[in-house]
Amino acid sequence: MQINMIQLKQLIEASLFVLGKPLTVKALKDTVLVKFDVSRARIKECLDELQQDYQERGVQLVEVAGGYRFQTQELLSEFLQPLWQEKSPKYSRATLETLAVIAYRQPVTRGDIEYVRGVAVSSHIIKSLADRHWVKTVGHKEVPGRP
Repeated sequence: MQINMIQLKQLIEASLFVLGKPLTVKALKDTVLVKFDVSRARIKECLDELQQDYQERGVQLVEVAGGYRFQTQELLSEFLQPLWQEKSPKYSRATLETLAVIAYRQPVTRGDIEYVRGVAVSSHIIKSLADRHWVKTVGHKEVPGRP
């Protein structure tokens, strides 16, 4: 199957954006271009054109680790840095109190936590602590109800 240069360029460009990691000429030929009769030289030529097209933009096509990927220009990094600064999550007072009781009195049951805090413990709090892998169930007490 034949593909013109514009379509080839669009397909390669889209592939590089979608994957988000370096793509080699061989990988391009063996995956997205497998249905087309395209030589490695033609793919390389198309990649060179894309590099030229993106030279004056904030994003550029670079060759890394034997493959090609899009990345931002280095001189823009200090201006883009605020986009990646993570804010520490806010935890409710109930979550912190529950975690403190578990930390100081482990092993502990839900009833023990409720006794110390003086209020019922939301199952959402216990689930969120378990989802973060901050607490885990290690056994059951040998009393009625097996808490």
